[in-house]
Amino acid sequence: MVFALNMLAKLLLIMRPIDYKLLLTVVLSTLMSLNLSSHSGKTNLVKTTNDPIFSPKDLEIEDKNLASLGNLVWEDMNGDGIQNLGEPGLAKVIVKLFDETHTLLDIKMTNQKGFFQFKNLEEGDYQVEFERPDGFNFTFCSLSTTGNSDSDVAYSRSEDITSTELIHLSKGEKNLSVDAGLFRCVPLGEMVWFDLNRNNVKDINESGINGLSVQIFKNHNDEWIQWDEVFTGNESETTTDEGSFSACVPPGEYYLKFDMPSESFANVEPYVGNILTDSDVTAANGLNTTDAFTVRSGDQRLDLGAGFFSLESVAQARLVRHTNSSDTQSSPIDMMMIEVYDGDNKLVASARGSEKEKLNMKQFEAEGYYIKFVPASLKRIPAYYAKPASLREEK
Repeated sequence: MVFALNMLAKLLLIMRPIDYKLLLTVVLSTLMSLNLSSHSGKTNLVKTTNDPIFSPKDLEIEDKNLASLGNLVWEDMNGDGIQNLGEPGLAKVIVKLFDETHTLLDIKMTNQKGFFQFKNLEEGDYQVEFERPDGFNFTFCSLSTTGNSDSDVAYSRSEDITSTELIHLSKGEKNLSVDAGLFRCVPLGEMVWFDLNRNNVKDINESGINGLSVQIFKNHNDEWIQWDEVFTGNESETTTDEGSFSACVPPGEYYLKFDMPSESFANVEPYVGNILTDSDVTAANGLNTTDAFTVRSGDQRLDLGAGFFSLESVAQARLVRHTNSSDTQSSPIDMMMIEVYDGDNKLVASARGSEKEKLNMKQFEAEGYYIKFVPASLKRIPAYYAKPASLREEK
């Protein structure tokens, strides 16, 4: 105790003028550390620590005239532009502060939870710039919310936008609503192929189809829009994997459409075999489309295949089987009548094979319709369904 009081007296001689707040802090800290015992006159054992008794931050006096600006950088897992429960903050993202003349004022780095803050700012206009981490893109600005839970950096496919708009701070204003959402784009793809043996599965010896348009539709603000279009081709310059396609899209809800002429080709039955050899074309969203599917930041969907076979190949097989004909001068379909029936087995349309374009087969690409190939001089050939998704022989 004597030693402590002696040190206190020396401190008093140094302090001119007396800083009463500092004096009170030192006295209380000293008495608490001694933990005097009223019975023995001795101190109890005190656990020591390397931490300071007090920190300069504890003694900071906040200037109410100065403003601050922050707040969060996070991974927008579902791509909706809103901070949702469970979406993580992104650490070690560099954030820069500029004034209205775009003069750099300060640089911060987000903490482990993704937060940042600029303090002691004068009244004025400021702009915040975020350095995009590798592999990330800025998310969309939400139309359904504003304020503390949206992103203030707008997604753009044509421009590299990394900054907020100018933000005005009044005296003493604490603006903790400046956020930036980012996502990792999602790879989509697989291949489109000819199902030569019509077993609804991509076999090793079956060729892909190059030059086919694959349209990617996205549910954007509750409206389906065409987001992208890619074309099938070889997977790379050094491979012979024909029919491959790929794209990288933001998180969200999508479906694909394959631009295959329906007058000459039909979809194989979907979801036969495993996810790498099956076809995903179900016509759920129109002709030659897939079901809608949802992807999140960091996902990948590289199993979106599409198998087709030629209606002409079906006609050829039926014609040879029933007539033993091997006429190679004419198209097999040209030698037949094509009849279209509805789910009640009523004939709804017919045309010569050579005039098949008149049928406008696209209007019949719906569940329940089927077609029959009928050689003019022969009994009817077993029906082949045009939908639900394949042409298969009637039992």
